[in-house]
Amino acid sequence: MGTATGLPPGAAGTQQQGRRGAALAYGFGALGGLLFGYDIGVIGGALLFIRKAMALTPLMQGVVVSSILVGALVGAGLSGQVVDRFGPRRLLMLAGALLTLGSGGAVLATGPGMLVAFRVLTGLGVGAASVQVPLYLAELAPTRARGGLTVGAGAIFLIISGFAVLAFVVAWRLLTETTGRSLEQIELAGSFTAMH
Repeated sequence: MGTATGLPPGAAGTQQQGRRGAALAYGFGALGGLLFGYDIGVIGGALLFIRKAMALTPLMQGVVVSSILVGALVGAGLSGQVVDRFGPRRLLMLAGALLTLGSGGAVLATGPGMLVAFRVLTGLGVGAASVQVPLYLAELAPTRARGGLTVGAGAIFLIISGFAVLAFVVAWRLLTETTGRSLEQIELAGSFTAMH
C-alpha cells in the first residue's frame, strides 16, 4: 500500500534524506569554485606585503602572481586523465589535499622560489577542482535538474569573479587601515620603487 503521495511507506523520509545529502554535496562542491576566485584575488593585496618582505623585483612579482594560473592550467588539463583512472571522488580529494598543502606551504615560504612552487601546487588543485566540481555536481543531480546545473556554471563563473573582487577589496581595506595610506599612495610608492 502506498501513501497519499503515491510513494511506498518510509520512502518520503528516504527521499528527504537524499535531498539533504545532495544539497550538502552541492554546497561543498560549490566551494571549489569559490576557492578559485579567492586564491586569484587574495594575491593582489598580499603582494604589497610580500614584495617588501621578499624584496621581489617586478619580474618576480609577475611570476608569483601568475604561478597559480600555470598550476591551474596544468591541473585542469590533467584532471580528465586522473578521473578516468581513479574516479571523480578521488580526484576531488586529491585537489583538496593539493589546495591544503599548497596554501600551507605558501604561508610558510621563506623565499620567492618556495612561494612560487607552493602557488603552482595550489594551482594544480584549483584547476582540477574548477573542471571536475561542475561535472561531479551534474552527475549527482537528478536527470531533470542537470540542465539547470550546467546553466549554473555561468553563475559559478560570476561567483568566482565576485570573490576575486571581494578578496581584493578586503585586502585593500586591510592594507589602507594598517598603513594609513590610500591605495593610490601605495601604488605610486610601489611604481616609484620598481623604477629605481
